Amino acid sequence: MVARTMSGGRHMRLGLAEAPSAEPASRERWFSTLVARSSDLIAVLDDQATVMYANPAAQRIFGFLPGPKSGYTMLELVHPDDRGAASTIFFEGARRQGSNRSAVFRFKTASGNWRVLEATSTNCLDDPAIGGIVVNAHDVTEQKTAQQRLQHSEQFLTAIADHMGEGMIATDHAGRVTFVNAAAEQLLGWGEGELIGKPGHETFHFLRADGSAHPREDCPMRSVYVGGEVVRADHDVFIRRDGSLVPVAYSASPLPTDDVRGALVLFKDITVREAERLHRERELEKLSWVGRIRDALDQDRFVLYSQPIVDLASKAVVQNELLLRMVSPEGDIVEPDYFLPTAEEFGLISEIDRWVVGETARLAGQGHPVEFNLSAKSVVDPDMLAIVRAAFETHGVAPELVVCELTETALVRDTPGAETFVRGLSDIGCKVALDDFGAGYCGFAYLKRLSVSFLKIDQQFVTDLANEASSRHVVSAVVDLARAFSMRTIAEGVEDDVTLEILKELGVDFAQGYFIAPPGPAADMLGRGVGESRESSPVDQ
Repeated sequence: MVARTMSGGRHMRLGLAEAPSAEPASRERWFSTLVARSSDLIAVLDDQATVMYANPAAQRIFGFLPGPKSGYTMLELVHPDDRGAASTIFFEGARRQGSNRSAVFRFKTASGNWRVLEATSTNCLDDPAIGGIVVNAHDVTEQKTAQQRLQHSEQFLTAIADHMGEGMIATDHAGRVTFVNAAAEQLLGWGEGELIGKPGHETFHFLRADGSAHPREDCPMRSVYVGGEVVRADHDVFIRRDGSLVPVAYSASPLPTDDVRGALVLFKDITVREAERLHRERELEKLSWVGRIRDALDQDRFVLYSQPIVDLASKAVVQNELLLRMVSPEGDIVEPDYFLPTAEEFGLISEIDRWVVGETARLAGQGHPVEFNLSAKSVVDPDMLAIVRAAFETHGVAPELVVCELTETALVRDTPGAETFVRGLSDIGCKVALDDFGAGYCGFAYLKRLSVSFLKIDQQFVTDLANEASSRHVVSAVVDLARAFSMRTIAEGVEDDVTLEILKELGVDFAQGYFIAPPGPAADMLGRGVGESRESSPVDQ
């Protein structure tokens, strides 16, 4: 702060008691009293921002009373960061007579504290009654502090909202979005700030109950606006901006602001929760199936179905694939897809396979050529080969009537164990078929080392033979490969006569499928006698 000695009669005339006026003395006293009692700072500066006069309010604001003889330079009391703004008051205001300037800046008090002033100035340098720049300033420290606190609180709350796991959207009475946090933007698929001002009911798109991907009329905010109700949903499906779906839970509640109703919507992605819930349904369902499988084993409620395999050259049934089914307590037939995965997961498949081996041996002992399936776990079971031998001996099976189907998965799960099992089957005269060939990753090395008699072409290459040249190439390649290793081929999944004719042209040896004959109870299908095809079979037509 710099003090300067005032000199010159003009400057000395600016004390209010001394100021000349054309007004009557009573009016001058009235103005003097008004200025003196004003709560706003009123000061007169020369063109160098030196104080020539300051009213008593300066004492309350600054803690000292600048006066005509003090010579304070006002700019030196301004915060360094705010001097640019203050210069518009102290200097730029002096450039043009009668011009007005305004600014907000921080000012240092005698106690060293900073106050905030909102000031205006008027150039009265050429006015003989004043001869300076008149500054009127109002202390707005409390208001600015409150604003800063509010702004800080808003920033603080926004930061918290942005770190929430839940999405948050606020709308006004017209449904326009007024606030959205980062989680909501990310979940809904919008960029930063893009949702502000958009109608909420056009932004929230839900999947209809019928599965159609259209906006639903009962947007949560709409119900809040109309009835002022709190709307909640534990599960709904939201359609993101890009069309993808996400399960959400949400709540929408009224948001009164100055007697105008808006809405506050909180929602969260429940994908993980739904996945966990579905996992617990699936687990409960699995446990339920474990009980059903055990009951079926204890109560002898498994049956074998049979599907004939025909020779494409002679049209005769040469083999019958045995297919496992479960019978429910009510007598319904249960397909294996419902229970076999659970049986494999919970270690019940071995018991089922042993039952299959026993039933296969019983049917083969009656002279029926049959083909049975074993799981990968049973193939590497060191006791399984002995179980097969014992069953064959018990029922007097001619081993050449039996074919055991193995998958590539069974072979690669435990290659040494699988090779031992296959060699053991060959030793007792039982043939082996490699199922679903072409769909897995079995290498030629397996075909070279294993005594495989048949390659069963996966039905994915059979069902579209009439339309897909690539499938015809695969089938043709499998036929050539089988012949190179002295094997024969069986095509699965034949559904029509066109496919059957193409298989013949490609050199496939055998075929099975619903066009030839659908699976049926083995007791019925095999009762016709060995080598007999079903009456009026399409193969014979």
